[in-house]
Amino acid sequence: MKKPIDMLLALVSQMDNPDVALKLENMLILCAAEYATRSPERNPQNPFIAAPKLVKSLLDSNCELFENLYYILGNPEKLSPILTNANYWYDKTFVLPDLNRYFLHNKNDDLDVKIFPNTTSPSHHLLEDYHRALDENDAYCLRNPSTCYLVDKELGRIWVKLFENEGRRRSYWLNTLKAPETFYLLMNDPCLRTLVEQQVNAKVHCESLLCEEVATPLLPHQGRNWHIDKLADQIKVMIPIENITEESGPLCWLPNTTPEKLIEQKLPREHLHHCFIYSGMKTTLANFIPNKLVEGIINSRLEERTAAIKNDQLILLNTRCIHSGSLALSRKVRKTITLTFKINSLRNDAMNSLPCFY
Repeated sequence: MKKPIDMLLALVSQMDNPDVALKLENMLILCAAEYATRSPERNPQNPFIAAPKLVKSLLDSNCELFENLYYILGNPEKLSPILTNANYWYDKTFVLPDLNRYFLHNKNDDLDVKIFPNTTSPSHHLLEDYHRALDENDAYCLRNPSTCYLVDKELGRIWVKLFENEGRRRSYWLNTLKAPETFYLLMNDPCLRTLVEQQVNAKVHCESLLCEEVATPLLPHQGRNWHIDKLADQIKVMIPIENITEESGPLCWLPNTTPEKLIEQKLPREHLHHCFIYSGMKTTLANFIPNKLVEGIINSRLEERTAAIKNDQLILLNTRCIHSGSLALSRKVRKTITLTFKINSLRNDAMNSLPCFY
């Protein structure tokens, strides 16, 4: 019986054969699912464990293979028949346990952006910590001008540079006890966590909190920064400090543009593979989407939407849908606190073996 790595290499050498290509795809799906479930009996020959660089290179070079793997790992109804025929696709003693005990879930495919009542009105101390965090980030970047996006686990912070053409100040706190108490309590608020879990039908964990202030940029421009945050399954909760109006630079998004929707409807999606290939470059440029691609999607079937909300509301954003900030008009400022929740999903855990996926 061949080892999985040997099987993988043999199949790659015959990828021009449609039957072989299908077997390769399904073998990778099974190996990814096996990895994600963290089975007590680990299979050291699993390519996701033994040769992650080989798998990454293979997926980098084959857009269709990457898309199918990404799509099927997030869709139980597509994954089920492959698991049922595991012996046909993967001729090794199989160590994949019952997936229902793990991270497989049916996400709400209709979720891109939703608006809910906000029961967490900002306290005086929260506002103080909000402004202090922004000032501390500005001061750090003045002392360290080369800083762009620096994860500082010792202090529980992410230091981030102010870009003149964006017009926004930012300050991140990681979800640790090193964060101010007001931020830590907000990141671990059970009501917010329950709200997100109900929308995605899965367990979630808040990873970080972002204080953000958007104003007119020092270098005004007409371009748009359409993007997805990353390919990971995650939800952001945006809480306004003040009312967000059309003049204060609201969030904009294109409905039904998550990868699943684009793949199902055969709409342009070159950015998905591009994001995967270059996500290890430590730059957000991989996540930005050319305006021509966005214009093609808009012209085909939809219009962009904006999220102007009052400060007694909050926004849930599926960060894999195509979205953008907008420019604040003169003397207008948008102030928000945004929480990032990572979804406990099979796809997240499978791809966690490829560090550059995130």
